[in-house]
Amino acid sequence: MRFNESEEIMDYITLFVSVLICFPEVGTIKLNREEQEISLTFILQENKADKEKGRAEVDEALVSIEKSLASFHRMQSKKESSYRYDVKRYTYDDYMVLEVVRDVETVTRLEINFLIELFRQHFIERLLRESIDPNIVDEFGWYDEGRQDVFSDKNKVAFADDQVGKQVLACREAGRVLVFSS
Repeated sequence: MRFNESEEIMDYITLFVSVLICFPEVGTIKLNREEQEISLTFILQENKADKEKGRAEVDEALVSIEKSLASFHRMQSKKESSYRYDVKRYTYDDYMVLEVVRDVETVTRLEINFLIELFRQHFIERLLRESIDPNIVDEFGWYDEGRQDVFSDKNKVAFADDQVGKQVLACREAGRVLVFSS
């Protein structure tokens, strides 16, 4: 489906805004068009009492998430599928930032839901999240598989148009969602 240029740009913005509004666990969502990657960041509170134990728990949870994602892809494609998945970690004082990096070509709306749910389950005690109005979530239709307005065919994330810059970043600031493109 082709839209005029301004509608296409709005669809990209809607995608980023909807992820941040519907999933308060996601700190930022970023697109790197040159690398063909999409990144979701999650912020965890560090275990102040025993940082080493806390890091070991994170390592264990990340291994479990990666195995779950591999199973998810096998179930979705009915065969061994090829996809890029990486988690980068950064530590700042009492916080750990986990940046989940996925390739744009194979990531789907359903997988984004699945990944965020895995992070909720594994890091529920430590995951920072903003409070959101539950009525807004429905407006974006993240849980409605029939929605195709921000996705291309077969639910793949639609980032192919040259109207969006090489880097796109969406983040929350003081209760607002900001989207930057360069």
